Amino acid sequence: MKNYALVSLSVCVLFLYSSSLMGQKKDTIAVGIQPKVVFKIEKRTLLEQYEPDLILSAEKRLKLKKARYKDYLLKKGVLDTLQISTAKRKRLLKDLRYKPFSTELSKTLAELNFDVENH
Repeated sequence: MKNYALVSLSVCVLFLYSSSLMGQKKDTIAVGIQPKVVFKIEKRTLLEQYEPDLILSAEKRLKLKKARYKDYLLKKGVLDTLQISTAKRKRLLKDLRYKPFSTELSKTLAELNFDVENH
């Protein structure tokens, strides 16, 4: 009887300890630190096989992608600091992500640039 209680107690302790270890593995990103963004581009495109003069090199495409991402972060920061309603901010951030050339987003950013130039 003592062996059965000892075995069941050790199994319970092992189970509880293993579940706490699994919980610690999931939370590896510290608060306030952004994960590093990895940009993926194709090294060789289909069009590059037939018309290499029309396609930019992989390094230039990567540089352009990084520049677009920087621009995205800048616009996102601007939209986060505007004094607008939460619903409009969410709509504009969604437009920035999925439709970066939408008229509403362009108009909001143009009005902001106009106000900055007047002050």
